[in-house]
Amino acid sequence: MNPEILFNVVNAIAMVAWGLLIVLPGAAITRIFIRSGIVILLLAAIYATLIVAYFDPKVMQDFSSLSGVMHLFTDPMGVVAGWTHYLVFDLFVGMWITNDALKAGVNRWLVLPCQIFAFMFGPIGFLLYYGVRFFVTKSLKVNLFAEQ
Repeated sequence: MNPEILFNVVNAIAMVAWGLLIVLPGAAITRIFIRSGIVILLLAAIYATLIVAYFDPKVMQDFSSLSGVMHLFTDPMGVVAGWTHYLVFDLFVGMWITNDALKAGVNRWLVLPCQIFAFMFGPIGFLLYYGVRFFVTKSLKVNLFAEQ
């Protein structure tokens, strides 16, 4: 497959997902496709396929140096795989923020900047949400995993 087309496909999937998380966080379509993890699983499957199809196990040693990692991103499919990796994890953070905020009763307008930062700068959005959540709930106790 053409890397440019695949890049556009994974980006479009992520943009729709983020749009739903931000604009319609409580809607049935968002709950069914985004907050359930279905879209993240789809992107993760695309990522796994790229790794299986294009990743050379001999380059594993390249992860031990900056120049080695930079070399991995000289191949267009390597860049698409890396970008998809970012999309999956940032979207996971956004999904978690949205789900937790709805459960904890955090005001949607306070969550919005956290979602936007998670969309653009994943870990910063996560950090910001923890601050907002603490401000609202007065507790750092957060269940990062599904209730057992």
